[in-house]
Amino acid sequence: MSLSKRIKRHVSATPHLFRVICHLGFEKTCAKELQQLGLVSPCTISDGAIFLEAKIEDAWRFLAFSRTATRIEMQIAEFRAENFGRLEK
Repeated sequence: MSLSKRIKRHVSATPHLFRVICHLGFEKTCAKELQQLGLVSPCTISDGAIFLEAKIEDAWRFLAFSRTATRIEMQIAEFRAENFGRLEK
């Protein structure tokens, strides 16, 4: 299987967890705006952020056309560290 097919299958086609950052107090406005831009999955609203699952193409569209979102971050890994020594490893 070629590299471009593997990228399309594992990165572009699957939904990822994103965190959309916005100013405090504009979370609901930002969530409504993302729904107008085509967000179909449910989102979780937090203080100054919105957590959602979407494809990378959707995240690019949200970033390009959103007026209330300041940045969009994608979660790429998750790990636990009980202390600072574990975090360094």
